[in-house]
Parts: sequence; C-alpha cells; structure tokens
Amino acid sequence: IAPLKVRIYAHAGAIRRHYEGMKAEQSLLDFDDLQRFALRLLNNADVRAEYASRFRHVLLDEAQDTNKVQKAIIDAIMCGDGQCLFAVGDLKQSIYGFRGADVSIFREIHRSANEGRLQLQDNYRSRSEVIDFINAAGTSLWDGDELIDYSNLVCRFDYRSESAPLPHVEMLLIEKQQADPDAGREKADDSAALHEREALAIAMRIRRI
Repeated sequence: IAPLKVRIYAHAGAIRRHYEGMKAEQSLLDFDDLQRFALRLLNNADVRAEYASRFRHVLLDEAQDTNKVQKAIIDAIMCGDGQCLFAVGDLKQSIYGFRGADVSIFREIHRSANEGRLQLQDNYRSRSEVIDFINAAGTSLWDGDELIDYSNLVCRFDYRSESAPLPHVEMLLIEKQQADPDAGREKADDSAALHEREALAIAMRIRRI
C-alpha cells in the first residue's frame, strides 16, 4: 500500500503544480486564493482599520462550515470598537470538513456568546409528523453527545389537513454488508459501495411512486 500512496501523492503534486501554473499564466484566482490574498491584505494595519470602520455588524452564516482562514478574515475586520458578530450555524449540518471547515470554530463562538446565544427552534417548513420524527431521531442519536446539545424543533405552521391520510415520513434502511467468505464476500462494504447501494434503493423507491 505504501508505494501506491507515494505514487498517488506524486500525481496529486503534479496536478497541483500544473493547476497553479495554469492560474498564473491566465491571471486567474480560485476561491481559496481569494480568501488567502484577502487575509494577506488585512495583515496590513491601515487596510485592516479601513475595513473595520466600514462594518458595525457582521453576519456569519453557515458558521459550522467556517475554516480557519475565513475566521481569521472575520477577526481582522472585527478589530474596531462597538462591533457585533452575529453567527448562525448548526453543528449537525457541517458538510465541508473535506475543504477545511472546522466545527470547533463555531463551538467556540457559541460558547463565548454566553447570554447572547439563541436557539432557533421554530420550524415553518415541515408538518408536525415530520417534526415529531426528527425530534425522536435527534434525541436518540445525540443523547449524551459531548459536542451536540440537541434541541427539539417546534412546528409553527398549521398545514391544511389532507383528504386522505398519507405517511409523511418514510425511512429506508440500508444494511452495511460485512465480510463473509462463506457467502462469497471477501470484504465489507466500503463507503463508495454503501453510497451506491443507498442511491439504488432511493431510485427504486422513487420509481415505485
């Protein structure tokens, strides 16, 4: 496995160098570049003071998916007096760890807010049957979790009753196949195989609707 990893890293390095060269030749910046260069500019005290003077209130949305560079940018423009940071996030919805998102950043913002913390529990999107299921599942999944303190959602929209009762929640369970040489399975499902089986089950269910 080690030689294979060495070759993979070598190819990845070559791709990266080619990509950086292409950007330099065509004077292009990608999203990561924009963040990196913005932070570099804000390291200048005059630039930092200029931008800090423009913002009294800063809104950080999807704060659970903030990375360290983005947090450093926010810290830089929050160096003035009388400024207020309003961060909105949900640890359970963090999906950008593969791009450097660090949920500990939002946890620290949440912890330091003290009396300024708000729980956004009111839900206007879903029927009560859906909310009841989510609350039951959430309480079971995160009971005793050290990182996530689950708060029940509250249904705030009175949906019109349907003429015929229909299930509002349906769960499809996909069993992860374990290695079983006697059954011809030499190894357990990896994440790619499991995701493929999940997608197939969902497609078959949609087809039956």
